[in-house]
Amino acid sequence: MTQRVPTIPVQQLPQLAELRSVEEDWTGSTGPAKRRKLQNRLNQRARREQRNEEQSLQQYNVVPTVPSTFCLIGRPEHRELLAKFAEQALESYRLGIPNVIHLTDTIRFNVFHAFVRNAQVLGFDDDWLTYEATSPFNKQGPLQLTAPNPQYYPVSMRPTPLQVLVEHHPWIDFFPCPRMRDNLLRVVFEHGEDAFDEDALCHDITDGGAAAGIESAAMITWADSWSPEGWEVTEMFLEKWSWLLHGCVELQTSTNTWRNRRGMSDLRFPGC
Repeated sequence: MTQRVPTIPVQQLPQLAELRSVEEDWTGSTGPAKRRKLQNRLNQRARREQRNEEQSLQQYNVVPTVPSTFCLIGRPEHRELLAKFAEQALESYRLGIPNVIHLTDTIRFNVFHAFVRNAQVLGFDDDWLTYEATSPFNKQGPLQLTAPNPQYYPVSMRPTPLQVLVEHHPWIDFFPCPRMRDNLLRVVFEHGEDAFDEDALCHDITDGGAAAGIESAAMITWADSWSPEGWEVTEMFLEKWSWLLHGCVELQTSTNTWRNRRGMSDLRFPGC
C-alpha cells in the first residue's frame, strides 16, 4: 500500500496580491527605504482598485457593506479598550463616583485625539493610520493633501525643510513643535531610520500610560493640539527621550507653565 505523502499548498502572500512584476516584490529587499517604497506602491494600487470598485457599485445604486475605512483608533484592540473605557467612565460619572484610574486612559486618548486633530488641520486623509504610510511633505508618499496650501497652516505645524527632505511616517508631522520634529528627522538623515526605535517612541507617546499609571504618560495635551503652548512633557519622557527635546524652548515653557499650576517644579530641557 502506497503511503500518501502530505503536500503543502503554495499560496501567494496577500500583501503581494497587487504584484505585477518581479521588481515590485519587496519580500526579498533588505533595505528598509526601498522595501517601504515598494509596499507603498502596492498599497496605492490596491486603494485605487478599491475606489474603482466602490464607484462601480455606486453606478448601480448598490450600497457597499464594507464599513468606512476611517477610524480614530487604528488597531481593533485599541477600539475595544476605548469602548470599554468610555462605558466605565460614563457609568462612574452617572453614579457620582469618578474613578482616578480613568485619568490614565483619558490622558492617552487625548494625546491620540490631538494627533488626529493635527492630521485634520494638515489636510491628511485617514491613510496616515497605516503602518507603511509616508508623509506627503516628502513628496514620495501615497497620501493626498486636501488643505489648499501649507502657508495656511498654524505656524508651528508648517513643514520644515527636513520634513520635505527626509522620508518619514506622517505621525511625525503631528508633533506641535518644529524643533522636536527636526531633532528626530536629523537623526534619521544623519544615521538612518534604524538609529532609534520609532515604534517604542510611538508606544510611549500614544500608549504610555495604558496600564502603568499616570506617571508613565509621556505627553499631556491641555489646549490647542497644534500649539506647543497646549502641551506638557512628563519627567519620564524627558529622561528617556532627552535628545528629542533638545532646544525645544516653547515646549519647555509650556511644560513648566502647566506643572507650576499643579505646584510642581520646573523641568530643564537640554539646550534650553
